[in-house]
Amino acid sequence: MARYRGWEPSEADFDEAREFFEAHLVDPLSLMGMFRAAVYSVLTARERTTTVEITHSKLMDSDLVTPRKIAAAKKEDVEKIIGYVTLSRQKIEKVHRLAEWWQDSDVPTSILRDALDTRELEFRLRDELGKRSPYGAPGMAHKCASLFMNMCGYERVVSVDLWALRYL
Repeated sequence: MARYRGWEPSEADFDEAREFFEAHLVDPLSLMGMFRAAVYSVLTARERTTTVEITHSKLMDSDLVTPRKIAAAKKEDVEKIIGYVTLSRQKIEKVHRLAEWWQDSDVPTSILRDALDTRELEFRLRDELGKRSPYGAPGMAHKCASLFMNMCGYERVVSVDLWALRYL
């Protein structure tokens, strides 16, 4: 957790950020690992990191680890796992819709190809994820899409809470 020492981040803050980045990298990079990272990203909206970590682990331990299994699961089964988080009803819906979208979209495959190759398309692909349209990933606005891209190894996109910027 960043500790404010005036307005300048300290070396310890940068070290902590690097550790967080490395701990959350999808390794090895695959569509399955990316889907798990996408679910993690959706769960982060208005939530504490510790709660996200616990909830994500419970979801993965329950065998709801593939888009097909989550899309086919009863919402009540998903609710048993993530029903206590902030905005749980919305997140349950978003996780279900994300699973359906993941199976039908070519965006995840495009990200995987680019991430394994030149990583030149990170901003365009992040924007594709964060679109507020039928083509964007459900539950992934700008911040969550940027976090997801970071978890896929992209370093130039920055996950910024746009709501927090209003107060700075």
